[in-house]
Amino acid sequence: MENVLEARFEHIATTIPLEIRITKHEFNLLTARPISDEDTDQAWLSMWLRNTDMNTGGNHEYDIDNFFNDFFFEGVYKNNELISH
Repeated sequence: MENVLEARFEHIATTIPLEIRITKHEFNLLTARPISDEDTDQAWLSMWLRNTDMNTGGNHEYDIDNFFNDFFFEGVYKNNELISH
């Protein structure tokens, strides 16, 4: 059975959850220790490049910033278990 890797977010205004499946590489970037802004930024960019909900058709900087104006990052999950937040 393949592991289900997800980044979970919550809409700031509505509290509606959003789950985005992530790749193993993105998972590793988001769970790396020590925590690094560069790793996190690379994970967000990778998700944007895969045309997830972070990509709304603008440039990557605008879309990712705009996404985080609306969503709070809840954490990284592996098979529904919280691994990092």
